[in-house]
Amino acid sequence: MEALYRSVFVGLLIMALPAFASPGEALFQSQCVRCHSVTLENPDVPILFGQERGYIEEALLKFQTGARIDHIRGEMGGISQNLSDENRKELSRYLVAENVCSVNQEIDVKKEGFIESFRAGAELEKKYNCQHCHGSFHHAAPRLYGQKRDFLIRTLWAFKNQTRVDPLMNRFAGQLSAEEIENLATYLNGMILMRQCP
Repeated sequence: MEALYRSVFVGLLIMALPAFASPGEALFQSQCVRCHSVTLENPDVPILFGQERGYIEEALLKFQTGARIDHIRGEMGGISQNLSDENRKELSRYLVAENVCSVNQEIDVKKEGFIESFRAGAELEKKYNCQHCHGSFHHAAPRLYGQKRDFLIRTLWAFKNQTRVDPLMNRFAGQLSAEEIENLATYLNGMILMRQCP
């Protein structure tokens, strides 16, 4: 019965919104865009466009069940409570199809120390083989290339301090120094420059 109420609640929200191309877009505009907009007004929350469907659905389910805690703003647990299984699928279908190039990140490659930090981060990614899990073929892990630098730094510190729990990531991040976290975040964020954007 509770699941039915949640579905009805979300359905009413969607009906009250202007016409969108898909139910997933309507959900994004009503539930997510305030924090996850493409304008980069919130540097501490992640970019969702172009993420893997499986990762999005699993993350939302974990927030809903309490298996994952929102340590950034504390809102994801409450927001996810109103989402049904179908809502999660609709959201993931919308987000995976959206063009990450619509997120306009300005990266100053001429900034002092950027190139050195980028290169050091590239070596770290190679050393720890991050793409083994975070490559596009691995649907349970998020894509990291082009993700916001501040979010990456905050997340790596959360794994390092074990305020966010994942055994593999806790072990990996626990080995990183503060400088290495900065360098890895610079590299992963900077890889957006490699995308073929029109």
